[in-house]
Amino acid sequence: MSETPTARRVNRDRPARFLHRLHFYAGLMVGPFLLIAAISGAFYALAPTIEKVVYADLLTVDPATAAVVGEERTYSGLGELPVRRWLSGLHQQLHLGEPGELYAELAASWLWVLALGGLYLWWRRVSAARRRDPGTRTRLWRAAPAPTGDTGRRRRSLNLHAVLGVWLIVAMLGLAATGITWSQRVGANVDAVVSALDWKAPKVDATLPPESPGAGRPASPAQADRVIAVGLGIAAIIVLGYRMWWLRRPTVRGTSVPGLPDVPSWRIVAGVVVFAATVGAFLPLLGMSMIGFLLLDLVLIGRSRARRRAVEKQREPAILSGGVP
Repeated sequence: MSETPTARRVNRDRPARFLHRLHFYAGLMVGPFLLIAAISGAFYALAPTIEKVVYADLLTVDPATAAVVGEERTYSGLGELPVRRWLSGLHQQLHLGEPGELYAELAASWLWVLALGGLYLWWRRVSAARRRDPGTRTRLWRAAPAPTGDTGRRRRSLNLHAVLGVWLIVAMLGLAATGITWSQRVGANVDAVVSALDWKAPKVDATLPPESPGAGRPASPAQADRVIAVGLGIAAIIVLGYRMWWLRRPTVRGTSVPGLPDVPSWRIVAGVVVFAATVGAFLPLLGMSMIGFLLLDLVLIGRSRARRRAVEKQREPAILSGGVP
């Protein structure tokens, strides 16, 4: 027996609906770690400016005689002073040592998945809007009209959430790639490559360089503002995601999970298990958490189906007796 058009459409949309739910689960549960990383990263970009304020009275070289009159401990070839070192530790491992490094690995491992998944969901949404009205030109900053009321507030949050994600997609992928190098598994391999190629930062050179005229040389472009903008943009994406969840939060018997099917697709389940096992060989936290989200999805599908069956059983006596269900 051939499938009806509705059944074919439902089966065709199953992978996208699961991706939507995975985006929801990961955003809700990994979001706090990403928020901490984004905000602490923005502060770290400000570290040189903060150092100038904190150590404004510190004088290490007499500008008149070039004599060394003081010293302050630095922590790398970049000349990190204690304040910048503290911000670096906060960003990398929350000052918790090895257990804290798991936070950075989890955040960086999921950032690229959330970014690419969100880009695909945005593309489907824009494509659907164009199919409904081929004459409409859907712009990046206005992916869909925003109605009034609670739904309107959620739609506006969704639009801004999606548009910021599209604008920052390249930056998020770059941050994910660099952040993954801090993970215990991949980071150890990167450290081995850096040591083999002798790419480590050189020690601080205390000798004065030869004289050279200061005029006629362009200054290096300041990029801290861009890094801060990216960090605050990612933080805004996360906050908007939580706002959408709050606006569609579940009622007493409802659920806020988008697109739960009647029955799970075991083909999708098998595909996710294979993908999680493959990726988990390189990023264990990503693989394990993805399997955890898959199990959560199966539990919620089962609860939703049981709830519908209970409602149907309550309606049957009323229908048989001629009452209003």
